[in-house]
Amino acid sequence: MNVRFYIVILFILCTLPAMHFIYGNGNASNSRDKRTAAWFNQLSEDTLEYNYAVSRQLAREALNHAQKNNKINELARAYKNIAESYYKAEVFDTSTRFYHKSNELYQQLDNHQQIGYTYLSIGLNHYYQANYKESMLAYNKAQSVYEKTGNNEKLALIYQNIGLVYNELEDHQKALVYLNQSQEIFIDLDARYNMANNYHNIGAVYSKMEEYDKATHYYEKSYNIFHEINNIHGIGSTLNNMGMVLAAGKNHEQAIKKYHESLVYFRQEKNRYGELSVYHNLGIALMEINRIDDARLYLEKSMELANKHGYIQNYMEGHKSLSHLYENEGSYKEALSHYKKYYAIKDSVNNKETRAIIAEIESDYQHKLDSKELEKHRLLLQRSQIQKTGLLVVMLLFLVFSVFLYKINLRRKKVQHQLKSHKKSLQRLVEEQTEQLKVEISERKLAEESDQLKSAFLANMSHELRTPMNAIIAFSSFLHNPDLTDEKRKEYIQHINSSGKSLLQIIDDIVDSAKIEARQLKINKIRGDLTRLFREEYELFLHSLKAENKEEINLILDIPYNNPVMIEMDPVRLKQVVSNLLENAKKYTQCGSIRFGYVIKHDHIRFFVEDTGIGIPENKQQYIFERFSRIDYKDDKRLRGTGLGLAICKNLVELMGGTISVRSEPDVGSIFIFTLPCGNVEILKENISMDEDNHIPPEPDSFNWQDKTVLIAEDEDLNYKVLQAALTRTRATIIRALDGEEAINICRQQKIDIILMDIQMPKIDGLEATQKIKEMLPALPIIAQTSFALNGERERCIKAGCDDYLSKPIDLQKLLRITSHFLA
Repeated sequence: MNVRFYIVILFILCTLPAMHFIYGNGNASNSRDKRTAAWFNQLSEDTLEYNYAVSRQLAREALNHAQKNNKINELARAYKNIAESYYKAEVFDTSTRFYHKSNELYQQLDNHQQIGYTYLSIGLNHYYQANYKESMLAYNKAQSVYEKTGNNEKLALIYQNIGLVYNELEDHQKALVYLNQSQEIFIDLDARYNMANNYHNIGAVYSKMEEYDKATHYYEKSYNIFHEINNIHGIGSTLNNMGMVLAAGKNHEQAIKKYHESLVYFRQEKNRYGELSVYHNLGIALMEINRIDDARLYLEKSMELANKHGYIQNYMEGHKSLSHLYENEGSYKEALSHYKKYYAIKDSVNNKETRAIIAEIESDYQHKLDSKELEKHRLLLQRSQIQKTGLLVVMLLFLVFSVFLYKINLRRKKVQHQLKSHKKSLQRLVEEQTEQLKVEISERKLAEESDQLKSAFLANMSHELRTPMNAIIAFSSFLHNPDLTDEKRKEYIQHINSSGKSLLQIIDDIVDSAKIEARQLKINKIRGDLTRLFREEYELFLHSLKAENKEEINLILDIPYNNPVMIEMDPVRLKQVVSNLLENAKKYTQCGSIRFGYVIKHDHIRFFVEDTGIGIPENKQQYIFERFSRIDYKDDKRLRGTGLGLAICKNLVELMGGTISVRSEPDVGSIFIFTLPCGNVEILKENISMDEDNHIPPEPDSFNWQDKTVLIAEDEDLNYKVLQAALTRTRATIIRALDGEEAINICRQQKIDIILMDIQMPKIDGLEATQKIKEMLPALPIIAQTSFALNGERERCIKAGCDDYLSKPIDLQKLLRITSHFLA
C-alpha cells in the first residue's frame, strides 16, 4: 500500500510540467469537448428514428460542446441533426432554418456531399409547405452539387422531386419528363424502393391528367414492389391514390374501401400527412354519396391535422371542400364563411416569398450573433483554464492519496450492490410470474364463464324463437281447414297475431341489446307530458290484459297529478322501460294487482312498477339485470323469456342518467324502482281528458277512399300483398311499381294521391326516387317503409323528402291512421 502510494506521487511530480503545458494550452480540453460533441451527435442520429424529441435534445448537447471550441464540422452536424428532428416532427419552418445554418457551415468546410443533402432537405420542406418557388430553387442548387460529384442516385432523387413540383404546378408533361428521367437511373441502380416510389409518382401525374387507366397501371406496379419490400408508407400512399382514381371514376364505394385500407397503414406508421390526406379524400367521397355528416367529420379531422402540423395547402383545400359541402346542404352562410377562409389562406400562401426573404435575413443575423457569442465564450474559457491549472495540481495530489482507499471501499460496495440487485431481481421475477399466473387464471375463468353464458343464451334463444314460430306455422296451416268454424278461425288468428308480436318483441330486444353493446343507441330528450305518457300506457296495458284473458288482475295507475307534468325526457325510451317492467309484472302475476306510477322528488323522479306475483328469491335478485340471465321456473313453462328485457331496462335507465333496483319477496310480490333526473318540472293547470276513441284501432272498412289512387313501390311480392290486402278494403285504387324508376315514370303519366315507398329497391332506390318525384310533385305525400329500424333511419328518410316513416313489420292500424291523415 505505502510503496504504491509513493510510486504514484513520484509519477505525478514527474508529469506535472507536461500536464501544465497541456492544460495551459487548452489542447486536452479541446480534444475532450470535440470527442463529446461527436459522441452526442452520434447518439442523436441513432435515436432519431425512435424518438425525435430525445434526438433533438442530444443534438443540442452536441451543439453546446461544439460551440465551446468552435469545431465547425460537429457544429454543422448538430444543426443538421436538429433540423432532422424538426422535420420528423413536421415543424417545417423551424427545420428549414436549421438546415440553412448547417448548409452555411458545410460550405465553409467545402463538404459537397452534405451541401447537396441539406439543399435537398430544404427543397423538401418547402414542397410540403406549398412554397414551390423556394422548393425549386433549393432542388436546382442540390442538382448543381450532385452533377459535380457524379452522384447518380441523388441526381435521380432531385429529378423525381422536381417532377413532383411541376405536377403540383399543373405542368404535367414536364413532370413526366423529369420522373421518367429519374426512373431510368433507379432501374439501372436496381433501387427498388425508389423505383416503387417513382411509379407511384408517375401514377399521380396521370391521375391529375384524368388518364385513369394509365394511373391505375403505374399504381399497381408501385404497390407490388412496396408489398415485396414490406414498405408500410409506400403501401399506404399507393392505396390512397388508388382510391382517388376510383373516386374520379365515380366508383365511390370501392374508393372508400381503399381509403380505409390506406388509413390502417398510415396509422401504423404514425404518418400524420398521410392520415390527413386520407381523411380529406374520405370526406370528398362520402360527400359524393350524400353521407353528409360522415363527410363533414372526416374533412374536419383532416383540417385539424393540417392546421396542427403546418400543412397550409391541405388546410386551405379543407376550407374549400367544406364550402362545397355546406353549399350542397343549403347552409349558404357556412359555405360563404369557409370560402372566405379559403381565399384568405390562398392570398397568404402567395405572399410566402416576402416572408422567406425576411426569414433569410433573420437567419443571417442569428448566425452572426451566434459566431460572435462563440468567440466571446472561447476567450472566457481560455482565461478560466489558466486560473484553474494551479488549483488542479493541488487537487490531484489529494485525490491520489484518497484513490486507493476509495477503490477498496468501491469494490466492497460493488459486491454488496450486486448481491442486493440479484436478490431484488429474483424477488421481482417471482412477483411478475405470480401476477402473470393470476391474470392468466382470471382471463381463463372469464373466458369459461363467457362461453357458458353464450351457450346458455343460444340454447334459450333457440327455444324462445321456435315457440312463437311453431304457433304461427301450426295455426296458419289449421286455417286451411274448410270445416273450421268462425269462432275457431278467430281464435287461431288471435294466436297467430299474439305469436307474431311475441316474435317481434324478441327480435327488438336482441337488436336493442346489440345497439347498447355497440354504443350506438342514443338518448333523444324533448320536453314532454309525463302524465299523458302514463295515461296512454295504462290504456294500452289494460287492453293487453283483456286480450290475454287476465282481467282478474287489477291494474292501478298511481300518479300525483291529473294535470300535464312537463319534463325533459326521451319519451320513446322511458315508455320502453315502463312497458318492459309492466310486461315482466304481467308474466309473473296470475292474480292480484299491478300498480305503477311515479313520485316527484326534489331533484329526481322516482318511477315504480309493483306486482303481487310469485316474487324473486333473495339470492337471485343480484343477477336479474344481467344479460341472458333469467330465473328457471321448471315447474311452470309459461314463465319463459330471453333474459334480455331487464338488462335492456337497466342500460336504458343508466343511459338516461338514472339507476334501477328491485325489492322482492317470494309468494308476496316485487317492486321495481328506477330514478331519473327531472330538471325543470312544470305542472300545467289544465286537466287531461283521455279520448278513449283514440286508442281504438281503426278498421279498414271504416275508410272510404274510392276516389283515391295509392302507388305501392315495393319489389318484394309478400310485402306488396300485405299492403294490398290492408288497403283493398278501403276501396282505394292500388297501383304497384317494382322499382324506383318505374315509380317515377308512373308519377309522370297519371295522378297519384299518395305513395308507399320501399327504400331498398333495384335500379333506383327509394330515397333517390323520392327526391326525383318531389322535384316534379312537391305536394305529393310519400310514406317511407323500410326494414332498417335503426337510429337515424327516420331522419335519413325525412331528409330525402319523405313525409313520414314506417318500419317493417308494418303496424297496419298505424299505416291506416297515417294514410288517412295525408288523404284527408
